Amino acid sequence: MPNLTGGKNYKKTKHAAEKPKFVEKTDDQQYGRILQILGNRNTLAYCNDNIVRLCHIRGSIRKDMWINVGDIVLVSVRDFLQDKKDKYEKADILYKYDREDYSKLKKQEGFNEKLLFSLETSTVEELKRIKELRVSNTLVNNDDIIFDHEDVDEEDIDIDDI
Repeated sequence: MPNLTGGKNYKKTKHAAEKPKFVEKTDDQQYGRILQILGNRNTLAYCNDNIVRLCHIRGSIRKDMWINVGDIVLVSVRDFLQDKKDKYEKADILYKYDREDYSKLKKQEGFNEKLLFSLETSTVEELKRIKELRVSNTLVNNDDIIFDHEDVDEEDIDIDDI
């Protein structure tokens, strides 16, 4: 009987899509957001404790989960092989969270809500400002504008004058 549903690997795998379970962090792990993909399975990640770390994508998740800029990941901080002269601390990426898991992450006790801001397009000055900003779970004041764009002039130009 010919295989009409797919290629030669169709019958080798299970066809039921199981959703992976939610992975919680332990004491030596941090939540992080990917800021930049550097190549050679290395990334820069802004972690839960307001530190940017150089993270390595482990081989076991390299092909299973595609990691992109802006993803929330679980990071294991390396206590060994840390040199004082390195610019960034080193860590390993253990797990990538789906967007459906973000609501569960917000409810976790040690989760920093700054990770949900748009950090990828921000400059160094804006990152320093975000680091000082305190986010509460209630209302955010309108005075706390996170990203000021310098392209906008403060003068209002009247359309009739043009």
